Amino acid sequence: MQLARFLNSVFKKDGFILVDANSKNYIIGNPKNDNPIKVKILNKKLHYKLLFHPDLYFGEAYTEGDIVIENGSQICTLVKLILMVIL
Repeated sequence: MQLARFLNSVFKKDGFILVDANSKNYIIGNPKNDNPIKVKILNKKLHYKLLFHPDLYFGEAYTEGDIVIENGSQICTLVKLILMVIL
């Protein structure tokens, strides 16, 4: 999956598990926690939409229930992880 390959090139310090719409697991980065964040994509159309326009589609998909975040305090934990990569 292209999105998983891209995310692996970005996340180096920490990571999470990405589950695509086909229920296939991808380890993104190097998760340091025993029970890492798990991001489930439930809509196949999001695989490419998130790759090309994450700022446009991620929030919408999350609020519509097409993306589910597990094993963390929901979106806050994922945002902290993303900010670690950016900063």
